[in-house]
Amino acid sequence: MSMSGRKLLLFISLSIVELPVEASHFRGGTISWKPTGNGNEVRFSFKLGWTYGGGPGCTPNKVGQLVTGQSSQYWKCTSGCSGTVNLANINYICTGASVSDNWEQGENTFTYTFPGIGPYTVEFTGGAWVSLDFGSAGSWSVGTVVYLANRSDTHTKNKSPVTTGKPMYTIQYGCQATIRIPVVDDDGDTVRCRWSTGSECVSICNALPSATIDSNTCTISFPANHTSNGKYAVAVSVEDYPKSTITIGSEVYTTSTKMSTVNLQFLVQTPSVSGNCNDKPRFISPTPAQGSTIQTNILQIFHLSFYVTNTRSITKVDITSPAGMTYTSLQSVPSQPGSVFVTTTWTPQQNQVGIHIVCALAEDSIGKTSESRCININVNDVSPCLSGPCQNNGTCVRNGMTCTCVPGFTGRFCEIDINECSSRPCQNGGTCLDLINRFECQCVPGYTGTQCEIDINECASNPCENQATCNDLVNFFNCTCLPGFTGDRCQIDINECEPGPCIFLFDCEDRINEYHCNLIEWKLALIILTFVMLSLFVICVFTYIFKRKTYKDIDHSWLANFVDIQQSDMQSKALFNRKIPFRRF
Repeated sequence: MSMSGRKLLLFISLSIVELPVEASHFRGGTISWKPTGNGNEVRFSFKLGWTYGGGPGCTPNKVGQLVTGQSSQYWKCTSGCSGTVNLANINYICTGASVSDNWEQGENTFTYTFPGIGPYTVEFTGGAWVSLDFGSAGSWSVGTVVYLANRSDTHTKNKSPVTTGKPMYTIQYGCQATIRIPVVDDDGDTVRCRWSTGSECVSICNALPSATIDSNTCTISFPANHTSNGKYAVAVSVEDYPKSTITIGSEVYTTSTKMSTVNLQFLVQTPSVSGNCNDKPRFISPTPAQGSTIQTNILQIFHLSFYVTNTRSITKVDITSPAGMTYTSLQSVPSQPGSVFVTTTWTPQQNQVGIHIVCALAEDSIGKTSESRCININVNDVSPCLSGPCQNNGTCVRNGMTCTCVPGFTGRFCEIDINECSSRPCQNGGTCLDLINRFECQCVPGYTGTQCEIDINECASNPCENQATCNDLVNFFNCTCLPGFTGDRCQIDINECEPGPCIFLFDCEDRINEYHCNLIEWKLALIILTFVMLSLFVICVFTYIFKRKTYKDIDHSWLANFVDIQQSDMQSKALFNRKIPFRRF
């Protein structure tokens, strides 16, 4: 069997490996490849489309930015490798999005070094497509076959053809439609297109009713009359053929032997809109002609404008572009009322050397769309270091255009200041300050150390008094006092005498966690003396009272015979000779 037959057999024998989370969101895509010149290293370029919000996250304001909403889904080597090998995730740089048409699209590149010349089958598989009005919306496979033997005509490895397309084309219902698929080939080979078959298209083979394809011009023709507001899937395989008989490795390739195949898949919708089928927006000068090629260099700013006009107002111009290209909103043409233009801006990178396709599609206020206008951009390789692409003192290396960054920076152009705070090194609520190749932590009160890892010991200064126990807390301390002490530092000896526990005869002596009542001797002596004096006084009073009462009870009439004692004693002696009764008292 020939090499091309083996590759076809390998491709058709692919099976669907998994059903990723993007079920019912898929809107097609394509992948192409070319060797880098570094052994068996291959650079792949892919474009994928999803329903709006169903992919990695492309929005109109993120065009030109990397979106990373699907890091768990992969392009895989499913044949020729040692088992199934994940090559790269499907995240991409946003190239376009439409809220009204419900799609987003992006493009990205990745490299992989294979162990030999192959062939190898590389694909992204899953299920299922969005709902369709013809055929079944089942699983998908977007892939290619890589064969890395040298060609006899160029003495280099073959490069696959390149194609592109919108996730969804709008064709007026009831009109005869044509869609020309843009194709280019870096080797200058003949490129032909055909309907995909077998595992190339899985569930959407022949899903566009009554359609034909011109293999030489890659033009699809069909009547858009199957269903009003219908939705259909298209799967096309793009192949390159040598212009004369050559050999690749040990295999002979004639002008009718394909060398490689890439898949292209997209959707077609057929809205019912009024008006003549030919009454639709059209591109005007100075827009470059369909299929023309423009030269540019890597790291050189490139601009391309698309001008369009119509009797009705133009509402949008969708751009299908290479990764990193941005474009303006609609701009009016001052000298041509009703005409608008969109300008694209792109700075091709080293990994984008070769031919790229930019396509524009205009839509007017009632939903009619123009023919697709596609321009080829041939990116030439020049020394990328001439423009000084490395930022932040990075050193440019010509081979592969890489930048050797100084510590603290990363990225292809050393444009990214490494966030040393990304690992959250600051502990205990500290705030991390990202500096160049280092970080600093601003600690919350109570912590210290380069990473705020040290809880400051507020007890280190022995703040607690009177043998109290210090409890170290965050940014403060407290003291557990021994019995008898209080205060925030146990500095206060509790006065146990404060409530006056001793009676008045005793003096309270404050001790540690207790008190003692000491007898006040002079108070006791004073009380005793007072008691004695009071007792004597009472005795005297009672004696007096008693004597007075006794005196009153005695007959004192005999005293009447006495002369007044205050007078001179003139009584006769006879007075004293009388016998006077005597009573002892």
